[in-house]
Amino acid sequence: MSRLKLNNCSWRMFVMEIGEGDRYSLHKQMNLELHSYPSSIPFDIHDVLVQAGEIPNPFYGLNAERFGCKDAWSSFDYHQGDFSPDFSELEKKEFWICTEFDFDKRSDFEVDIISLGAIWECEYWLNGHSIGISKNAFIEHCFRVTKLLNNGKNYIGIRLVSGTQPKSESWRYHEIRTIKYSFGWDWAPRLINCGLYNDILLQEYQLVKLHQHHIKYDLNEQTANLKISVDLELLSEIGDDLFLTWNLIDQSGQCIKSLEQKFEADYKKTYLLTDSNVNRHKKSFDLTATKLHLWFPKDYGEPYCYQAVFQIHRQDQVICTDTKTVGFRNIYIDEPRLNEHESAFRFVVNGHKIWIRGANWVPPHSLWSQLTKKSDIERLSIAEEMGINLLRIWGGGYYAPDHLYEACNKRGILVWQDFMHACGFNKNFNAEWQKEIEVESKAAVRRLRHHPSLAVWCGSNETHEHWPLQGEDYEQNFGLHIMDRVIAEICQKEDPSRIFRPSSPYGGKLTNCEDCGDRHEWKMFVFQDESLEERINYKRFVLSKGKFISEFGVLGASFSDSIEKFMELSNDAFLQQEFKFHGNEFAKDTLIKQLELYWPKQKSINLQNYIKGTQYLQGEGYKYAIQHFRANDWYCGGSIFWMLHEAWDTSNGWSPTDYSLNRKIAFYRIKDAYKPTTFLWTLNYDMKSYSWAFVNDAKNLVKTELIYGLRDFEGNWVYQQKESINLCETERIYQSFDYDLTKFDTNGILYATWKDHNGETNFTWQFIGCPKSWGHIEDSVISVDILGSDKSFYKVEIHSQSFCPIVSLSDCHQTTFAQNYFPLFANEPVVIKVKEEDLAKLAPICYLNDNCKV
Repeated sequence: MSRLKLNNCSWRMFVMEIGEGDRYSLHKQMNLELHSYPSSIPFDIHDVLVQAGEIPNPFYGLNAERFGCKDAWSSFDYHQGDFSPDFSELEKKEFWICTEFDFDKRSDFEVDIISLGAIWECEYWLNGHSIGISKNAFIEHCFRVTKLLNNGKNYIGIRLVSGTQPKSESWRYHEIRTIKYSFGWDWAPRLINCGLYNDILLQEYQLVKLHQHHIKYDLNEQTANLKISVDLELLSEIGDDLFLTWNLIDQSGQCIKSLEQKFEADYKKTYLLTDSNVNRHKKSFDLTATKLHLWFPKDYGEPYCYQAVFQIHRQDQVICTDTKTVGFRNIYIDEPRLNEHESAFRFVVNGHKIWIRGANWVPPHSLWSQLTKKSDIERLSIAEEMGINLLRIWGGGYYAPDHLYEACNKRGILVWQDFMHACGFNKNFNAEWQKEIEVESKAAVRRLRHHPSLAVWCGSNETHEHWPLQGEDYEQNFGLHIMDRVIAEICQKEDPSRIFRPSSPYGGKLTNCEDCGDRHEWKMFVFQDESLEERINYKRFVLSKGKFISEFGVLGASFSDSIEKFMELSNDAFLQQEFKFHGNEFAKDTLIKQLELYWPKQKSINLQNYIKGTQYLQGEGYKYAIQHFRANDWYCGGSIFWMLHEAWDTSNGWSPTDYSLNRKIAFYRIKDAYKPTTFLWTLNYDMKSYSWAFVNDAKNLVKTELIYGLRDFEGNWVYQQKESINLCETERIYQSFDYDLTKFDTNGILYATWKDHNGETNFTWQFIGCPKSWGHIEDSVISVDILGSDKSFYKVEIHSQSFCPIVSLSDCHQTTFAQNYFPLFANEPVVIKVKEEDLAKLAPICYLNDNCKV
């Protein structure tokens, strides 16, 4: 069995009017008299045309707007589910990508052409013969081409269209099985893509083709009853010298369980698969594996993985092989009743309650062909730095590539996987569309179900939330039938042991309620309609009573070095059209309004203060929200913020990093609030008083001395308490803060300090009031002393002669420090750990000074 990638052949892309490709016979041969562009796989039409100088970079300035790629969010009609944008010229074209390749054809092999990812509608031609059509970007497409291949020179032509050519006055974007956010979202431009975003290859098979290799198990402590099943296509008569083997390999490379038996099958015995009779053979066998290492999420144990290796041998030759990463764990969602009206929502893994510290994952680029393993792993590493233990792969994007799930397997990060349905409403029954969804859903489940990190299948994003708002009959909605029944039945059949939820949010008589299930917490803040002042008051998060928050977010600006990649910088850049076009749809002028509310009003705001001020407020918003969700003694079972990263060059966005992966203040605020063991200040429902919690969401026992209270900006303790803390796993101490803050009429900080199990000093804080109430803050010289090294880290002491409300350690914002953007009291140094390669980047400054004016 061998594979030949066609990616690096000499591909040419042709841009044609609809139907012109046939007239010029591009399905038969490369027409070099026509103008074409050099390309390779993966590719997208925009990138090829940018490289050729035909169109400007769509991500610079207002170029995307020139192509008709305006944000379509505001034109979305929830009731009709329709977009009616002005289609750009590129969306009205067809594209051909063609190449020639040499192939050494062998008589005893069958050959498939496999396209691992195509956007959107594609027809494939080999040596002048149509071999198939694909209309789904989310699955691979396979075509048997043995009889059409030449021994030697071959020609392949692929015709692509975007799928947006309307057949009537309106069309439903959700019926096109491609990336939803490309039609425009609040955080991404409308940029309809077209191309091949993954490999295209020739696959040879000898005697058999493996369609499935799956391992189901029932786990009782460290013993698993395994059921291994394989589904093979028999390509010819097989002899009596084939053997099947299956081995379970541990992390040391030792085989801990194995099976070997002679492979026997009747080539003439067939069964019906889809619409054609093919020679298929299914086989299953049962094994018991004992003394297994269990797979745990991070902070609760080792995410132990095994390799399951299936092979068919003929003598010393391997005819067929497949290797899957597997892990053994039990996982479910516990929803105990809290009272007559409310139920909790808590993940339980291997008997351990897991508080979810999550983030929503969207594709890291607006053009799929630009997605790389390197960019995915960089962003996953950022998630790990913040203490995240779950990623929700959002339903308006894509089923992520295998390397992302493999990395989550190894790092102990759970995955909540949406099916690719987002904010769309399929009202009327459509048998063809349902069949397409069945094929897609089954393919997704079969591809991903072996990953131990995969915790949840979720039918859609926000479908159930919006539908009841339309006043229609819920039961008559075809789209909800797809989520509640079609996809649910596929998951039950193909992966019955894993959690399934029809949608997110989901729970209660009116989906997205606070009484049970998971909740998208947008109405408390961003969609708050009482007044503009309430809409921009991030402290309103503390009014939430949701039991599990699967979406919430706070906006903040990008750094200037990221902004200058798409526009020229100036003091008033944030008022320019380019800045607004690259901004979030919900930002509009609300970030400036936030600055006016929380900072002293001035006649003008320059760009740098706009960036600093909005980043500070974004960080505070995330901190207030997560502290509230987490501190309330498992009343809320977790939070998944929106979103981990940006999909294009943005001026402002929801993410704790900008598109250049610069760490904003929000990165460190989330990192602090998501520590497995930490102290949390939380604002009470009265929006005036505070409580505190010490939480331990790790397996270790916590014993420490806690000092907490209120300090003024001079560093004096206005009120101080000391307590001995002893916490077991998943324990929390939750108390009211006794001091009456209404008696405190000056600037101050709620402050707490303690030592962790390694003896390292930790501290956390919460400013009282907001920056506009702070007194005059002078510039201060901040100095750095290196105390010594500890393995791969240096201990560095940061100190100042006067109070600094926020210290920024470096202007290199891609560097990650153990702590950053923290208050520094006069003559009270803070010790942090710094990697050796980051020592030279240390250049601390007082980030907010002179009354923190903007």
